[in-house]
Amino acid sequence: MLDDLRYDNAEEAPLEQFTSTIWKNPTTHTARIKLYVGDGRTRKNGGKGTAYGLLEIPPGESRSVSSEYDEAIQTTRDGVVVGGLCPWLEKNGVEPRIDPRLIAKEELQTAKATAVAVGEQNAALEASLEAERSERRALADKLAEEQAARAAVEKRLAEERTAMEKRLAALEKAAKEGAKDAGAGGGNKSADDKGGSKG
Repeated sequence: MLDDLRYDNAEEAPLEQFTSTIWKNPTTHTARIKLYVGDGRTRKNGGKGTAYGLLEIPPGESRSVSSEYDEAIQTTRDGVVVGGLCPWLEKNGVEPRIDPRLIAKEELQTAKATAVAVGEQNAALEASLEAERSERRALADKLAEEQAARAAVEKRLAEERTAMEKRLAALEKAAKEGAKDAGAGGGNKSADDKGGSKG
């Protein structure tokens, strides 16, 4: 990738082309810098073709880049970094002096990105909670239906039990009355038999 960050014709290159700057990435994320490597004509034509090269510096690592890109990577004013494509990189082992306004801008952008990320996380969490609540409502409805069905079965069984108890009581009553009538009828017959013997 770094091969793209040089002139094909050394005669076209400024003197800085023959010097280089060591850029170190002190952050925990990969620095990706898109640097213009085309000529003026290509640039005026809207950057057609392969007019840009991608410089990637993994966390904690360093890369040697032609010094002609110093101001593109870090725009400085009186030794203070006020902008650039990657203003937080360390140049030749020196930690950059960054304009507080740029830091505030970076912090604001970070805060906005964090807010967006937190908002997305909250939305995802809310969706998950809503799905869980919906599932719980469905389970509660199912449980209520099962309890209603169980109550209906218990009511039917109680009614059948009551009806059976009534029939059983009626049968017992009829049996007792039948036994009583049979006992009473048997007593009269014995008396008649006794009277007939005497005659």
